[in-house]
Amino acid sequence: MSLSFPDFEEFRHYDQEILREIIRDGESEMKARLETANAADRRALTLVGFQLTIAVAMTSAAYSLVAQGQPDIELAILAIGVVAGMIAAAFSGLQSVSPSLFCFPGNDPKNWHYEQWNYKLDSWKSATLRHALAEQCFTLHTGLRDNKAAMELAAQRTKFSLYVMFGTIYLCGFVSCFVIATRLF
Repeated sequence: MSLSFPDFEEFRHYDQEILREIIRDGESEMKARLETANAADRRALTLVGFQLTIAVAMTSAAYSLVAQGQPDIELAILAIGVVAGMIAAAFSGLQSVSPSLFCFPGNDPKNWHYEQWNYKLDSWKSATLRHALAEQCFTLHTGLRDNKAAMELAAQRTKFSLYVMFGTIYLCGFVSCFVIATRLF
């Protein structure tokens, strides 16, 4: 995958103090995104716990409906439908918190070696602090971009988990009301 940072050439000419401020802001943004991603993971895990609790409760309900003297197969099937939906929703929720390649604040010291740089110099002797700081800006840029992509994917999976959960509840709830209403009237 080709990394794009169209203004990279300009960064190499910025004053060192400007580059340091860009890096400071970039690292602050990186820390904020890490905190946001951790909070999103905690919310997703809470949701998964709720979904699995519903699945366990509905498994017990389905068993009770089948084990009674006159089994109620229709409602037991609906309860099993809720169990299946909640397990599918929980699976999607767990995917949203699965480990991903997430970039952290700071930089691996090996990246400071000029051979690791995106913009190749003729020689290490031509490398300056300004060049190194511009490379750090590039590293932060690509890390922030990659983190954003990972966070968007996790958010999509959590949303899908919610959609499956509410779809299951609405569908099975509607059908349950219909089954009960036909018995009463």
